[in-house]
Amino acid sequence: MRNISANVLSLSAMALSSLTTYLTFFDARYTLTTAVASLEMSLQRGGFSDGEEKSVYFRPYMSAQIILSNRGTRSLVVTDAQLVRAAGAEGCELTDTVMESRLSPMIIDPGAVTPLTLEFALPETQQEVPIDAAFDLPSDEAYWCLRWTVFDPQGQRSEPAVPVASITTTYAPPPEEDDYPEAELDVDYPKGPATLARRGLY
Repeated sequence: MRNISANVLSLSAMALSSLTTYLTFFDARYTLTTAVASLEMSLQRGGFSDGEEKSVYFRPYMSAQIILSNRGTRSLVVTDAQLVRAAGAEGCELTDTVMESRLSPMIIDPGAVTPLTLEFALPETQQEVPIDAAFDLPSDEAYWCLRWTVFDPQGQRSEPAVPVASITTTYAPPPEEDDYPEAELDVDYPKGPATLARRGLY
C-alpha cells in the first residue's frame, strides 16, 4: 500500500514538473492591446506684418493618454511610437508625414496595464499674403495613426499601426480687418482597444 502511494506521489510530482516545464518554456501566449484614454489638443498662433506683406501661422500640439495592456505569459518590449498621417479614414494606409515621440523603451510584463503620455508637435500651417489681401486658409481633415515598434520574446520586431485620432481644422475670418484668422480644432479618437501583437489563445 505504501509503495502504491509512493508511486502515485512520484507520478504526480513528475506531472507537475512537466507542466511547470511546459509553462516555463513553451506556453508563450500574449496579447498586447492599446487604447486611447483621452486626447487633448492645443494650438499656438502667431503672425507678423512688414508693411507690404502679412503672415500667419498655426502650430498644433497633441497630448494623448494611452493605455497598454499585456494579457498572457510572456513579456514584450515597446521601443517607439510614431504619429503617422493616414491617407484616409479607413484603416492605416500610412503616408510619409511622421511625427516623433520621446518614448523610452519599456518592458510590458504579463498582466501589466501601463499608462503613458505621448506628446507630438503636428505640422505647422502658414500663409503669407499682401498687406491689403485677406487670408484664405482652407479647412483640413487629417487622420492619424500610431505606429508602434514591438519586440516579442524571440526578438522579432513588428511595427503595427492603429488609428489614434481624426482632426478637422477650420479657420474663421479675423474679427477685425487688420487682425489674423482664428482656428478651431474638432477632434475624435477611437473609444475601444486595438491589438498590437498576439500569439496563442489570449
